[in-house]
Amino acid sequence: MNYTTKFNIGDHVWGVSDQDFQRIVKCKPCANTGKITIGDERLICPKCNGRSTHTQYAGRKHYISTFDAEVGQVTVEHNDPQYREYYNEQQPIKVEYMLTSTGVGSGQIWKEENLFESEKDAQAYCDKRNGLLPTDETEHGAPLVGRFGEVLDGAA
Repeated sequence: MNYTTKFNIGDHVWGVSDQDFQRIVKCKPCANTGKITIGDERLICPKCNGRSTHTQYAGRKHYISTFDAEVGQVTVEHNDPQYREYYNEQQPIKVEYMLTSTGVGSGQIWKEENLFESEKDAQAYCDKRNGLLPTDETEHGAPLVGRFGEVLDGAA
């Protein structure tokens, strides 16, 4: 069998990674006061610890983490259709790369969809994915976005 990959050994690529993104939101249980009333007692709000705001998960933020790295290893794995569901694979062929800058053999494994041929392409991908996030960490009322761009409910 012959397989065609997006990149070959020796090609230079830019890698994109992601990380949790949080924003600061007003505390609803204490109505942004930092205190709650139970009976006739006024207590520090357990949700925000008296700060009147708290952090909330808002999705995954993408960024270029590897610049102009050289491909050092390409691995192609062909999964038999009867085992795809067991291994949670959508496609019959999985292509992974190792870069010389992040270690070949025992370094970081890169999925094909996270590598780009130019910094411009990598940044365009990051901008597109990050466009689903709130524009700043203190923005109130923007929808929460999950790892795959889906809008989550506001309960967090």
